[in-house]
Amino acid sequence: MMKRLLTVMSFATLSLAMPVWADETALPPVQHAGQATYISGGIGSDETDAIKAAAKQYPLYIELARLREGGAEYLANVAITIRTPKGDKVMEAAGLGPLVLVKLPAGTYRIEATANGVQKTQNFQLGKGQKQLALLWPKTE
Repeated sequence: MMKRLLTVMSFATLSLAMPVWADETALPPVQHAGQATYISGGIGSDETDAIKAAAKQYPLYIELARLREGGAEYLANVAITIRTPKGDKVMEAAGLGPLVLVKLPAGTYRIEATANGVQKTQNFQLGKGQKQLALLWPKTE
């Protein structure tokens, strides 16, 4: 369990290195769902670099990955729903990942992310600074 946690922490930490030379034209389009404004993508190094460079403008940074031999790999085509503590949906979108940047007001939320029929749920709080979530799915056969 500790080894997995260290792998996830290393994955999340290393992936936030933001190159200053990122090409903003490679940034995927800004989209809207419910109360959220978001960007999703990260397929290809130019797009990944552009998203990481834009990350500081978004209070929520999400990385989606799947375990594999020797570490983890990015995961795309994930459905995400973000809810308030009362259960109200503030964002619902599908086909996301592997990197997702989200703008929402400060507050407490719950994310429900589903990939390959497996759901991950996590509570989080947005306030000052950026919240980073790394959601990790089990290795597929």
